Amino acid sequence: MKPVNNSFLLFFCFVLQFLYYTPSISAQNTTDTLNYRELILKPKNYTDLVTGYNYYLNSKAQKLKKADTMGAISDLRLISIALRKKSLFYESENYAIEALTLLDNLKENHKLKNESRVGLYNHLGIINKKLDNHDVAIRYFKKVISNAETTAYKNTGIKNLASTYAKNKDYKKAVENLLSVVEYSRENESQARLARLLDNLGFAQAKINAPEAYSNLNEALEIRLKENHHSGIITSYLNLSEYYSDRNNIVLALDAADKAIKIATESKNKYYEMHALAAKIALNENAEIIRYKTLNDSIDKSTQLYKNQFASNKYEYYKEKERADSFLLLKEKEALKKMVAWLIVLFIALLSIPLYIIIKSKHKKEKIEQVYATESQISKVVHDEVANDVFQIMTKLQTESNVSDDLLNNIEQVYSKARNISKQLGELDVTSDYKTLLNDLAINYTDADTNVILRDVSKIQWNKLAKIKRTAIYKVLQELLINMKKHSEASIAVISFQNKPNKVIITYKDDGLGCDIKKSTGLRNVENRIVAINGSIIFDSEPNKGFKSIIEI
Repeated sequence: MKPVNNSFLLFFCFVLQFLYYTPSISAQNTTDTLNYRELILKPKNYTDLVTGYNYYLNSKAQKLKKADTMGAISDLRLISIALRKKSLFYESENYAIEALTLLDNLKENHKLKNESRVGLYNHLGIINKKLDNHDVAIRYFKKVISNAETTAYKNTGIKNLASTYAKNKDYKKAVENLLSVVEYSRENESQARLARLLDNLGFAQAKINAPEAYSNLNEALEIRLKENHHSGIITSYLNLSEYYSDRNNIVLALDAADKAIKIATESKNKYYEMHALAAKIALNENAEIIRYKTLNDSIDKSTQLYKNQFASNKYEYYKEKERADSFLLLKEKEALKKMVAWLIVLFIALLSIPLYIIIKSKHKKEKIEQVYATESQISKVVHDEVANDVFQIMTKLQTESNVSDDLLNNIEQVYSKARNISKQLGELDVTSDYKTLLNDLAINYTDADTNVILRDVSKIQWNKLAKIKRTAIYKVLQELLINMKKHSEASIAVISFQNKPNKVIITYKDDGLGCDIKKSTGLRNVENRIVAINGSIIFDSEPNKGFKSIIEI
């Protein structure tokens, strides 16, 4: 049986369970909202997160209907936090970006606007740190520091920035940042926060052999012992164990690891017990154990990088989900608009042929833009309604004992196809770094079996090409790569770019199985998109001789 994607399972198990723990509407209206906020910020169990998530999901929808944008942004932040705490980072990021998009479109200078923006930057930084997108995380935390209006918020950004540097093994920068906030923490923050800061500082200092490292690690441990903070004590012992191990004092390293294991076991904290045991195993000099850990870490890292290669680090445009009747109404309005436009074009044509040609060209551009807007709307509906519904069905079936593995795999495949369709039709930002966008497209379709190569993409002056043409080129290349993945079994695909007088020539070629050219739906879509922007395209392929396409725009 093919294993079901863990991230998808977590998310939809989460969605399924909140259906069973949903308070009534009347209860939601009478219960203090702050109570639900506490369920997310300080959850006591899994059900708390589910209940809080569901409450704010409904609350956000109601506030958007009432045009309470700041209220909806606040709800989106809490939804995103709940998802992050359940390690659903991709979904959490989407909600956070939706909140930022609402903030960007908020014209009035609301007093909470900057505070919300800083909070979202910090949240996105934490997500990207978890995903090992260190450069992206660092950018977000620097935005927190530069935009924060209070010392407390600024110092939070500094500590998170330092944590990211440490995770990226840039311990010198981590120490520099942490030292800048120690005095403030001693004077203004709780003992628990101070202990965490000193422990992180001592750990980073130990990695660069700073003499103060042990003193800070030990002070953090003493504070945590006094506060009887179990998870903090365990963390301190584990960091001390690594401190001793780095200095080849295996006896003291094992002693610290054993203390961590003892406290984790007594407190029944399986998460920390697992990490404490792993730390002790790492101290074992058995060659096979060391080899196992090295291989395991390498495989885990590769898997994580593969899972997160599509993680977004740019603003994306997210629209609020519309009801089916609203979508139908929009289609009717578009049809009426087209009819009126054609009548206007016909009337002008009777008056002046040159003027008719100009209006027709403009209308053609608008029509293409409407197609892309409709595709984006369909993408949103497929993602928010179809894909989510399919996964809820799959999650429910997994609780049944008599459901076959083949059925579950088939449903998962349907879900993956729905998500892929959503990505293919999603809105594009072709106004900024278009070369990077094309490079990302090639990376997305490169894997262990197929290598996608771009040649001379930098030689094209993309900023001189109309936005609508850039969009069409991206969509066409995406369609060709999709066909390649589905049918060709190619090991390499090359996309070359040539800059000719008044036109751009793009050549796609792969070494796949090839075929007798029959214009399937995919190839017809490719041809229609190119013709719509007054370009031309030819296809050339034979069985066992690969596939080739030449585009002129």
